[in-house]
Amino acid sequence: MPLAYPYGMTTDEIASRAAALGYSCAFTTDTGFNDQTKQLFKLHRTLIGDDDDVTAFAARVAGVTRWLQTDD
Repeated sequence: MPLAYPYGMTTDEIASRAAALGYSCAFTTDTGFNDQTKQLFKLHRTLIGDDDDVTAFAARVAGVTRWLQTDD
C-alpha cells in the first residue's frame, strides 16, 4: 500500500518509518519524474490537470510532456 505524506512533508527518518510500517512506497508533493534511482519513499508526483483528457493523461504519465518542456 502506498503512502502520500501529509502536505508532502518528509524526512529521512519519516521515510524509514514508513518503510518499517510496511508501506510499499511514499509520495511527496515535489513535482518531477522518477526513475530507477529514485528512493521509493521520496517519490515525486506528476501533475494531472482536472481538464486533462485521456491523451494528455497518457502523455503526462509516459513522460512525453517532460520532453516537450523548455527551460526558459
